[in-house]
Amino acid sequence: MAIITLNNNSLVNADVGKVLQCKNTLAQTSQNTTSTSYVDITEFTDLAITPSTTGNLILVQINLCAFHVGGGRLGLDLHMKTGAGSYSSQIADTEVVHDTNTSGQSSTGYSLMYQHTTTTIDEHNFKLRIKSNNSSYLVGVNDNGASSVTLWEIQS
Repeated sequence: MAIITLNNNSLVNADVGKVLQCKNTLAQTSQNTTSTSYVDITEFTDLAITPSTTGNLILVQINLCAFHVGGGRLGLDLHMKTGAGSYSSQIADTEVVHDTNTSGQSSTGYSLMYQHTTTTIDEHNFKLRIKSNNSSYLVGVNDNGASSVTLWEIQS
């Protein structure tokens, strides 16, 4: 690799920020719940990526086609586990999708990025979970579209 110089300063780590892996999962099956406890989104469980080295970044890009009926509010939770470990919550947003429409169904797109710095080269697994703020209201994903989760490994 040639060393690039700018004003007599070299860029030794020119490969930093390079995309090493990209894994995408597309979900098109509608899933809904009235549960006030988090439930797995079936098509977004055990999304896996194995980092090539420690210290790299894993970016989780979530694009969700979500809906609620009436005054329902959809909560989203991202869980991660490393290797044979247990899943733990990384992001829990209890009111991701809501608006002032209290009758009928409302759909919306929701995007989120999560960043994790690897400390091991063990497989990293992610899953998405949803819940309703009130058991009287239905919330869900993919009723009028598709959702996706993309896992990126970025060299650091």
